[in-house]
Amino acid sequence: MKEPTYSSIKETREALRMSSKQLAKKVKKAPSTLCGLESREATGNITLQSLQEIAEQLGCTLKYEYIPKKPIADILLQQAIKQIKSELEDDHHQFTDDDIKTDASHLLNESKNLDW
Repeated sequence: MKEPTYSSIKETREALRMSSKQLAKKVKKAPSTLCGLESREATGNITLQSLQEIAEQLGCTLKYEYIPKKPIADILLQQAIKQIKSELEDDHHQFTDDDIKTDASHLLNESKNLDW
């Protein structure tokens, strides 16, 4: 069975049946400071360093990642199409969508960076 994951300091601490006072002692912070860290985490105003230090004391690994909403290939193709249309300016209406998509594919194969 896969271990559950927890999305916050407080949720993890409570799952471990640890009081805020106990965790505060482990991270060498005053209980009020830990309470503040939990609040700042909830508002997105906490440093990764603080999260890492707390995760370590909770016996956890902090995982920080970007998860694309769409496949990266789709995002790249959409941006390449946008770039081709921009380069063609008003003339892009003279080309079919397939022509533009083909040019966008070539651009992706040839270019290291796209115009964003």
